[in-house]
Order: sequence, then structure tokens, then C-alpha cells
Amino acid sequence: MEEGDTGSDCVGLANRQGAKNVVQIELLSKPSQERTKEYPWPTYPVILKTSSIHEEGCKRYWSVLTKRFIGGNGILKRLSCVKVKFEKENGSSRFTMKEVPSTEFEIKADLAIIAVGFLHPEHKGFIEDINIKLDKRGSIKADSNYMSSEKGVFCAGEAHSG
Repeated sequence: MEEGDTGSDCVGLANRQGAKNVVQIELLSKPSQERTKEYPWPTYPVILKTSSIHEEGCKRYWSVLTKRFIGGNGILKRLSCVKVKFEKENGSSRFTMKEVPSTEFEIKADLAIIAVGFLHPEHKGFIEDINIKLDKRGSIKADSNYMSSEKGVFCAGEAHSG
């Protein structure tokens, strides 16, 4: 799950509902606790976020891909997981996710809450229909007042920022 507000909200909710054991799984690697040279000022700092919700109790796993939900008769019993790493493709700045051999493991579970972010809004439908301009990342292009390329159509949040 994304290491953001939604993921930590799910952790907090599970704790407040009386969960005996809460685990948060993150696909990406554990971020640094400080700004790194890869994210210099003024870029957004990709740093480890530990909220008061996390301090209430949860185990956090990093660089983990959930491969399968295991159970029967509609009842979840375990998650099948594997460690992953991200490697740059040859001659490119793009990263590819690769499973780490022999790192498969399972986590006992009776409930899974999926909290995922997104890279950009869905283009098919409204955005395509009215031909709103997109930025190079596929998010809605907007001016300083958050107006899109279509007069009277505004955007904000992840639809704009990704």
C-alpha cells in the first residue's frame, strides 16, 4: 500500500477496531530518513514518514509484492508474498521491478485492506470526451488557479499532481 495518508489511515482504523496484529506492506523500498542527493531541494523529498498512527502499532514491510490471497470459502487465511527490487533498464532512467529469488513468504491474515495510489487520473471518459490537455506524466495540466485547458473545468489533488 502507498506510504501515504490512505495507508496510515487504514492502519489506524484497524487498530481502533481492535485488530490484534496489523501489518503494512509497501511495494517500494524503505525511504531514507533524510533528503538524499536523488531528491535535492526544491524537489519533493522522498523520505520515510512515520506518523503517530504507525506509533500506535503495526509491523511494516518494505520491498514486498503480494502475489496471492490464500483462503477458502470466501475466508482469507494468508497472503503469499515475495521480496522485490527495482533496477534501471539498460540505458534508460526507467526502473523495472524484479522478484528476488528464494524470498517467498506468507503472512497470516484474516483481513486485507488495499490502499493504493495512482499515477494520474483515468483518461477514458470525461477527460478524453472534453479533450482536456495533460502534462507529460498524464495528469491534468492546470494553470496557477487550477483551471484546466477547458474553461470552467478545474482540477486539484492527485488528478493534477499525480
